[in-house]
Amino acid sequence: MIKKRNLDPSLVQWIMQQTGLGPGVGELHWVAPASSSTSQFRTQLQRWGVEQNYKIHTDPVEAEKAMVANRNDVMLIMPGNYTVTDTAAAPMTWSKDYTHMIGLGPPQKHEYAGRGVVIRTINTTGVFAMINTGDLCQFHNIAFQQWGQATAALTAFREEGHMNSFNGCHFFGQIRSNTIALTTSSSFEVNAAVTRAGNADIFTDCVIGGSGGAKRTGANGTLLFATGGTIGAGCDMQFRNTQFMSWAEDTDPCAILVAGNYAADRLLLFEGCTFYNFRENHNTTMPAYVVRDACNTTHDIVFKNSAHHGFTAWTNNQTHCFVTMPAVDESGGEAVAADAA
Repeated sequence: MIKKRNLDPSLVQWIMQQTGLGPGVGELHWVAPASSSTSQFRTQLQRWGVEQNYKIHTDPVEAEKAMVANRNDVMLIMPGNYTVTDTAAAPMTWSKDYTHMIGLGPPQKHEYAGRGVVIRTINTTGVFAMINTGDLCQFHNIAFQQWGQATAALTAFREEGHMNSFNGCHFFGQIRSNTIALTTSSSFEVNAAVTRAGNADIFTDCVIGGSGGAKRTGANGTLLFATGGTIGAGCDMQFRNTQFMSWAEDTDPCAILVAGNYAADRLLLFEGCTFYNFRENHNTTMPAYVVRDACNTTHDIVFKNSAHHGFTAWTNNQTHCFVTMPAVDESGGEAVAADAA
């Protein structure tokens, strides 16, 4: 059986490999849906004797409340769709530093992520599926979905913590028709009203947005750096091998919206990323820009070995946006100002 601090060696090694925590792994908190003909994960955990030393929680909200901050506690979530309902406005809040979430399903590296571990809200007043206020946390192989059918249902994930890592995750908002014209809707939001929100976050092999859902019409971003005026928010973030997906046949929507001053700071690096906007017919109107940047305070956005399709140009603001394209840049990959038209 699985005993406290005497786990199966292969499980320990796997957690260490996934997180890089080494022997510093804290307590484990298991989450599994009720057993059914299509879900035998809880039954298997019970056979392994997990309940001898660990509680198997029915939803991630309950498990998060049992975790202890600053201990490298790890939440292990079995595959299933978890509709979170902690409170109406904040269906799930992750608030504890140095705690981590691992989905025990396939990495959410594509937008059709309904078969793995899904955390979602359907509340009409749920602004997001999850808000993170913790620092130095890791999230692996989780899909976050905003299914709220209301204008209040703005985003799938709101980030207010910093120095967090997201690996193989999918963030999908703007699914319903209520939010398609709102400038404050998104799939992932960095809340710049909070000091250091998003500072030094790293995204690897993630998907932000979706080419399905509702067809967007407003000047909104798949990734939103919201206004707020806090110095240091949206600072030194890295997006590596990440897809940005959308569906729009209007000039106003964009992949990245930097909504105002102090919404971003220092370097935003997009390396090996793809920005794809679906249009039913390739000759229809497409969004004008990948990036709409209304921030006049100090920041630089660099696209390294990245590509866009379904957008007319990279940005409306050449002052802060740069691309490196060695294949077409005779200077050998030097960052040059991005095209504005």
